Amino acid sequence: MDFGDFMVLSAIDRGANYPTELCSLTTIPASGISRMLENLTKLEIVKRTLDTEDSRRVRIEITPKGYEALAAARETMLGMIEQGLAT
Repeated sequence: MDFGDFMVLSAIDRGANYPTELCSLTTIPASGISRMLENLTKLEIVKRTLDTEDSRRVRIEITPKGYEALAAARETMLGMIEQGLAT
């Protein structure tokens, strides 16, 4: 997982469940979000479902595997920050 994937997963975890929300929160262009979501979906880190209220919209959710990956990435990031502050 790279930093962009981490940013996207963190945004989804904070409640950004639609690609347009992800674009706004991360400032990643729509084409970039689309590519990232395609890759994360193939890795089974996120899943896409049709919105129950508006079938034109796709809702993004983190899978259990995705939560594990996000927790590991947060731990790594925290370790890097702590190491940087210690020097």
